[in-house]
Amino acid sequence: FIPKSNIVFFDKNFLTSILLSQNSRIEKIEINRDFFLRNVTVSIIERQADYLWCSDSGDCFFMNKNGLVFKRAPFTESEFLLSSVNYLEPKNRIIFRGVLNENPLLENFTSSEQMQKYIEMLSNFKAVDIEIFSISSEAPDKAIANSSLGNVIFNPQEDLVLIAQNVILLVEEIKSKNPEAIFDYIDTRFGNKLFYKLI
Repeated sequence: FIPKSNIVFFDKNFLTSILLSQNSRIEKIEINRDFFLRNVTVSIIERQADYLWCSDSGDCFFMNKNGLVFKRAPFTESEFLLSSVNYLEPKNRIIFRGVLNENPLLENFTSSEQMQKYIEMLSNFKAVDIEIFSISSEAPDKAIANSSLGNVIFNPQEDLVLIAQNVILLVEEIKSKNPEAIFDYIDTRFGNKLFYKLI
């Protein structure tokens, strides 16, 4: 890509576009020329695989914390879930589903702002040892979080932190009366009222 004869003719924009088109993992490229040393420095920042997005067919892709799906994972959903291997990627063992089509490369599951709300909700659950395994977006006003306490049904357009706090309060109240209680689901989509079913 780089002409050896003369650094003046080196095209930074061309090299940047080539590198970006050939590797979806690259988030940012910085190219600097040093005319006196006849030197070119290329610095690359890679996208981090924070989560998985998986299709209905079980194909999985790496997704960053901003909700961008950027690379096919080297395993299927069932291989990921059933394997005893502790994969280095993604950082979090949470699977997102829905919204996107079967080939979601370089598409966003949701906006960066909405993704931060999901992360805050997950953090609230994690703080009280409730593990979220997956979040499936079923419709614009319906998502299901599969968790260690059962399914949590919620509207992703609502305040996700408040939803998590209300679910935690409900679980604590029910468990204080019946420590052995197991939830089938908790439905949070009806304002201040939470509907739930015990197994």
